[in-house]
Amino acid sequence: MFAPKFCPRYPLAFLLLLSLLLAPADRPKQCKFRGGPCGRPPVVVAARPDASAGATTRVAPTIMDMTQPPSPPPRTAYSTRITLHDRAIGSSPPYIGATEAAGFWIEDLDDLGVNTYRLWTKMAELEWWDDDDAMDGQWDDSEYGTPDIATIQADAGSGFSNTIPWAWWDARFDEVQSWRYGLQTRREIIQALVQNGIQPIMTLRTYDDQGQPEQRPAAGWAPRPPVDQAFLNEWWEHCFALAYWLNVRNDYGVTHFEVLNEPDYPGQGWQEYGGTVTDYVSLTLAAHDAIHYANSFAGLPVYMHAPVVANYGSAYVAGVLDGADQAVQVVDYHDYADNVRPGILSLRSTIARHNPDGIREPIWNSEWGALWSSYHTLQRAMTTADQLLTFAEEGVQGLTIFNMYDWSTTPGQNYGLIDLQDDGMGGALRVPSETYYAYRLLVRGLRGAKSRLELSACSTSTAMRMMATRDRDNVYLIVVRDAGLAPENVLVDLSELGLNSGQAYLYEYSAAYKDELVAILPISAGLLTFTAPAR
Repeated sequence: MFAPKFCPRYPLAFLLLLSLLLAPADRPKQCKFRGGPCGRPPVVVAARPDASAGATTRVAPTIMDMTQPPSPPPRTAYSTRITLHDRAIGSSPPYIGATEAAGFWIEDLDDLGVNTYRLWTKMAELEWWDDDDAMDGQWDDSEYGTPDIATIQADAGSGFSNTIPWAWWDARFDEVQSWRYGLQTRREIIQALVQNGIQPIMTLRTYDDQGQPEQRPAAGWAPRPPVDQAFLNEWWEHCFALAYWLNVRNDYGVTHFEVLNEPDYPGQGWQEYGGTVTDYVSLTLAAHDAIHYANSFAGLPVYMHAPVVANYGSAYVAGVLDGADQAVQVVDYHDYADNVRPGILSLRSTIARHNPDGIREPIWNSEWGALWSSYHTLQRAMTTADQLLTFAEEGVQGLTIFNMYDWSTTPGQNYGLIDLQDDGMGGALRVPSETYYAYRLLVRGLRGAKSRLELSACSTSTAMRMMATRDRDNVYLIVVRDAGLAPENVLVDLSELGLNSGQAYLYEYSAAYKDELVAILPISAGLLTFTAPAR
């Protein structure tokens, strides 16, 4: 029997995970999800066994939608009672997405529900020979460091056509990348993202992890440390041309740019060439200046991400904040640990202690998840769901999981949310991983800066984690429960939110269900009930 006990209110931060989509019966519903009576609304999750491994696992979230008058909930004993309060205690991440790899299909991103996507737009792709050579037709290093910044700015009256070879940039964005599956030109990919409301994140790089962009023997034009004025001229021109092409010559509205990739990690095209924190500060200042100048012609802001480190404790974090704080709008980092909270807390502390401009920059994690292990296990799916809740609890602004698609061609190495099972065959056989479905479920309840609602819970179980969110149209309850427990009856009290009648769509991710509708539940007198399965 359920033993009543005193349960004070407390913030969501240390609760469990499940996901429900709620809409008052007396308010017109504006559901944007596809499938089902109102598309594919939110979900509630319960635990089920991992039949393949015979081991107990944890289950993931769900979401619900309430619209029609139901009958009162039956009298029964409830081991858990969850009460949602009409008080916001924060917000969920505005941006949740993924990093690109191997291919691109906009229908996959649309199905996943993400609203941001990180692209490897770098010199190796867009300026693999000095674009100045396109002006004189001489493929040599004689123009290294020219034109200088002042000369480019003085050319504004021509649309910079005398200093930037726009035909070169058009050709690069329209170049078919034969190694890529799905859409194969950078222009097509950016257009598809923008047209579907997905914010591109552009990665600015000089050299990459393959030693590119230099493609001629003994070439020496590409900028690399030490950073001198010639270097900064080439770098400024590259950043300016990229932003101007995107937002003035075209109308893509791109505002988020990353300065290099993991400058603190050897092998990423910076540290192995002698790049230092001081050099990186110069790059950040120059990149911000160039993109701010380009975007000013389109009336767009700039959100510069730095230092995009591999280690959140890196000296690059404090260094770039101390030396270029005014040029940093987002503190960006990578973290592949299962427990992501220490990294967030460390960064928040560093931002507070190194804050010359007096602004506490938001935090993004642009690489996280499974790096050298498979996404296609229930355990990995539940770990990812757990991480998403932690990011939301800690107020992280943006997330791009690594990677959207499998980047390994070795059979069995499912290193992306979607596995390209026909490696080398064009991506026709794309198979979502276990983690894909858990991610999709959580994204619906978290993406888009939803208000996080205070809740209180009385339970005889300690194996649950919960979060409630609300946007203009719906309320979402996300619950994650450890597997291996007895079935549990749960009562949800929605009365403080004015949700007194209607019905909820309950979705489940587990070993048995892959983000599927498992029940339509009645709401009566502000109460909703469901049973969390044994596993």
